[in-house]
Amino acid sequence: MREPEHVARIFRPSDAERCAGCGRCMPCFMDIDIPAMNALFEQLGSVPDADVQAAYDAQDIGAAGCAGCGCCQFRCPVGVPIIARMRAMAAKFENA
Repeated sequence: MREPEHVARIFRPSDAERCAGCGRCMPCFMDIDIPAMNALFEQLGSVPDADVQAAYDAQDIGAAGCAGCGCCQFRCPVGVPIIARMRAMAAKFENA
């Protein structure tokens, strides 16, 4: 069964939506390491989920800490959908 297009878009970003790692999204007032979270997100599907889970768990503050304020997304020069990624990461890895 094919996954819905919106799910595929969230978990398989196009090249245009890949994080450039520039750090302009920082600082996060919730102290989330957004570039690290983006890197983990972009590993989904190419790295075993258990490895991504371990790296996620090693973060001081997980994606569930995201307040959804949008400051990071506003500052992103590439247009990465950061809030959607944080929600997807929290849903996938919190309490997993």
